[in-house]
Amino acid sequence: MLLKKTLAYVSVLVAATAMVVSAAKLPRPLADSKIQMPASDKPLRLIDTRGKIRVIVLMSSHCAECKAAVKIFSKVERVYRAKGIVFYGAAVDVTNPRELTPFLVETQSSFPIGVMTQFDTEQAADFKSPERPFVPIVLFVDKTNHVKFQFSGNEDFFKDQENRTRGVLETMLKQQ
Repeated sequence: MLLKKTLAYVSVLVAATAMVVSAAKLPRPLADSKIQMPASDKPLRLIDTRGKIRVIVLMSSHCAECKAAVKIFSKVERVYRAKGIVFYGAAVDVTNPRELTPFLVETQSSFPIGVMTQFDTEQAADFKSPERPFVPIVLFVDKTNHVKFQFSGNEDFFKDQENRTRGVLETMLKQQ
Protein backbone atom coordinates (compact mmCIF):
# COMPACT_ATOMS: atom_id res chain seq x y z
CA MET A 1 0.00 0.00 0.00
CA LEU A 2 2.84 2.38 0.83
CA LEU A 3 4.48 1.56 -2.49
CA LYS A 4 1.25 2.43 -4.34
CA LYS A 5 0.99 5.77 -2.54
CA THR A 6 4.65 6.53 -3.22
CA LEU A 7 4.27 5.72 -6.92
CA ALA A 8 1.13 7.86 -7.12
CA TYR A 9 2.97 10.73 -5.43
CA VAL A 10 5.95 10.40 -7.80
CA SER A 11 3.60 10.32 -10.82
CA VAL A 12 1.88 13.51 -9.69
CA LEU A 13 5.24 15.15 -9.01
CA VAL A 14 6.58 14.21 -12.46
CA ALA A 15 3.41 15.48 -14.16
CA ALA A 16 3.55 18.74 -12.19
CA THR A 17 7.22 19.19 -13.03
CA ALA A 18 6.51 18.63 -16.72
CA MET A 19 3.79 21.30 -16.61
CA VAL A 20 6.09 23.73 -14.84
CA VAL A 21 8.90 23.09 -17.32
CA SER A 22 6.64 23.65 -20.32
CA ALA A 23 5.01 26.67 -18.67
CA ALA A 24 8.47 28.16 -18.06
CA LYS A 25 8.84 28.65 -21.82
CA LEU A 26 5.87 31.01 -21.89
CA PRO A 27 5.84 33.88 -22.11
CA ARG A 28 9.09 34.15 -24.04
CA PRO A 29 10.54 36.63 -26.49
CA LEU A 30 9.71 35.94 -30.12
CA ALA A 31 12.80 34.67 -31.92
CA ASP A 32 14.18 36.61 -34.86
CA SER A 33 12.64 34.23 -37.42
CA LYS A 34 11.81 34.93 -41.02
CA ILE A 35 9.08 33.89 -43.46
CA GLN A 36 9.85 34.00 -47.17
CA MET A 37 6.68 35.18 -48.90
CA PRO A 38 5.90 34.04 -52.46
CA ALA A 39 5.50 37.57 -53.85
CA SER A 40 8.60 39.10 -52.25
CA ASP A 41 12.34 38.77 -52.61
CA LYS A 42 12.87 40.04 -49.07
CA PRO A 43 11.83 37.76 -46.18
CA LEU A 44 9.40 39.00 -43.54
CA ARG A 45 11.17 39.29 -40.18
CA LEU A 46 8.57 38.45 -37.55
CA ILE A 47 10.13 40.71 -34.93
CA ASP A 48 9.67 43.63 -37.33
CA THR A 49 5.90 43.17 -37.07
CA ARG A 50 5.92 44.45 -33.45
CA GLY A 51 3.09 46.71 -32.33
CA LYS A 52 0.21 44.37 -33.17
CA ILE A 53 -1.07 41.14 -31.73
CA ARG A 54 -0.07 38.36 -34.12
CA VAL A 55 -1.10 34.79 -34.75
CA ILE A 56 1.63 32.78 -36.46
CA VAL A 57 0.65 29.41 -37.87
CA LEU A 58 3.41 26.92 -38.71
CA MET A 59 2.21 24.08 -40.91
CA SER A 60 2.95 21.41 -43.46
CA SER A 61 1.62 22.01 -46.95
CA HIS A 62 0.68 18.32 -47.25
CA CYS A 63 -1.11 17.97 -43.90
CA ALA A 64 -4.91 17.63 -43.98
CA GLU A 65 -5.22 18.98 -40.43
CA CYS A 66 -3.11 22.00 -41.39
CA LYS A 67 -5.32 22.72 -44.40
CA ALA A 68 -8.41 22.54 -42.20
CA ALA A 69 -6.73 24.78 -39.61
CA VAL A 70 -5.92 27.42 -42.25
CA LYS A 71 -9.58 27.54 -43.26
CA ILE A 72 -10.67 28.04 -39.64
CA PHE A 73 -7.94 30.61 -38.94
CA SER A 74 -8.99 32.46 -42.11
CA LYS A 75 -12.56 32.67 -40.80
CA VAL A 76 -11.34 34.05 -37.45
CA GLU A 77 -8.84 36.38 -39.14
CA ARG A 78 -11.59 38.07 -41.15
CA VAL A 79 -13.30 39.04 -37.87
CA TYR A 80 -10.21 40.06 -35.87
CA ARG A 81 -8.39 42.01 -38.57
CA ALA A 82 -10.68 44.96 -37.75
CA LYS A 83 -9.36 44.78 -34.17
CA GLY A 84 -5.76 45.10 -35.39
CA ILE A 85 -4.78 41.45 -35.10
CA VAL A 86 -2.54 40.11 -37.85
CA PHE A 87 -2.19 36.49 -38.96
CA TYR A 88 0.81 34.98 -40.76
CA GLY A 89 1.36 31.44 -41.94
CA ALA A 90 4.50 29.50 -42.80
CA ALA A 91 4.84 26.15 -44.49
CA VAL A 92 7.76 24.38 -42.87
CA ASP A 93 8.02 21.44 -45.26
CA VAL A 94 8.95 23.27 -48.48
CA THR A 95 11.86 25.52 -49.31
CA ASN A 96 10.58 27.41 -52.33
CA PRO A 97 7.59 29.74 -51.87
CA ARG A 98 6.46 28.93 -55.43
CA GLU A 99 5.78 25.36 -54.28
CA LEU A 100 2.95 26.75 -52.15
CA THR A 101 0.62 27.60 -55.04
CA PRO A 102 -1.51 24.41 -54.87
CA PHE A 103 -1.78 24.75 -51.08
CA LEU A 104 -2.80 28.41 -51.30
CA VAL A 105 -5.38 27.68 -54.00
CA GLU A 106 -6.87 24.81 -51.98
CA THR A 107 -7.05 26.64 -48.63
CA GLN A 108 -8.03 30.10 -49.94
CA SER A 109 -6.24 31.64 -46.96
CA SER A 110 -7.26 35.17 -46.02
CA PHE A 111 -3.83 35.80 -44.50
CA PRO A 112 -0.33 35.69 -46.04
CA ILE A 113 1.47 32.35 -46.06
CA GLY A 114 5.11 31.81 -46.98
CA VAL A 115 7.81 29.29 -46.17
CA MET A 116 10.11 29.00 -43.18
CA THR A 117 13.43 27.21 -42.89
CA GLN A 118 13.94 24.45 -40.36
CA PHE A 119 16.26 26.70 -38.35
CA ASP A 120 13.71 29.54 -38.22
CA THR A 121 10.93 27.08 -37.36
CA GLU A 122 12.91 25.69 -34.43
CA GLN A 123 13.68 29.20 -33.22
CA ALA A 124 10.10 30.47 -33.54
CA ALA A 125 8.46 27.40 -31.94
CA ASP A 126 11.26 26.94 -29.39
CA PHE A 127 12.19 23.32 -30.00
CA LYS A 128 15.37 21.43 -30.90
CA SER A 129 16.01 19.53 -34.12
CA PRO A 130 15.44 15.95 -32.87
CA GLU A 131 12.07 16.96 -31.42
CA ARG A 132 9.19 16.82 -33.86
CA PRO A 133 6.13 18.64 -32.54
CA PHE A 134 2.85 18.01 -34.32
CA VAL A 135 1.74 20.58 -36.88
CA PRO A 136 0.02 22.88 -37.09
CA ILE A 137 1.78 24.89 -34.42
CA VAL A 138 0.18 28.20 -33.55
CA LEU A 139 1.91 31.03 -31.71
CA PHE A 140 0.01 33.94 -30.20
CA VAL A 141 2.37 36.92 -29.98
CA ASP A 142 1.64 40.15 -28.12
CA LYS A 143 2.47 43.70 -29.24
CA THR A 144 5.83 43.60 -27.45
CA ASN A 145 7.07 40.52 -29.37
CA HIS A 146 6.44 37.97 -26.63
CA VAL A 147 4.92 34.58 -27.37
CA LYS A 148 2.12 34.38 -24.81
CA PHE A 149 0.47 31.13 -25.96
CA GLN A 150 1.59 28.26 -28.17
CA PHE A 151 -0.27 25.11 -29.20
CA SER A 152 0.78 22.07 -31.23
CA GLY A 153 -1.46 20.00 -33.47
CA ASN A 154 -1.88 17.16 -30.99
CA GLU A 155 -3.29 19.39 -28.22
CA ASP A 156 -6.94 19.82 -27.24
CA PHE A 157 -6.80 23.39 -28.55
CA PHE A 158 -7.43 22.04 -32.06
CA LYS A 159 -10.55 20.10 -31.03
CA ASP A 160 -12.41 23.42 -30.86
CA GLN A 161 -9.94 25.62 -32.68
CA GLU A 162 -12.27 28.41 -33.70
CA ASN A 163 -13.71 29.08 -30.24
CA ARG A 164 -10.40 28.60 -28.48
CA THR A 165 -8.65 30.96 -30.90
CA ARG A 166 -11.31 33.58 -30.26
CA GLY A 167 -10.93 33.05 -26.50
CA VAL A 168 -7.16 33.50 -26.59
CA LEU A 169 -7.46 36.61 -28.77
CA GLU A 170 -10.09 38.15 -26.50
CA THR A 171 -7.83 37.49 -23.51
CA MET A 172 -4.90 39.13 -25.28
CA LEU A 173 -6.99 42.13 -26.32
CA LYS A 174 -8.04 42.68 -22.69
CA GLN A 175 -4.40 42.50 -21.53
CA GLN A 176 -3.09 45.16 -23.87
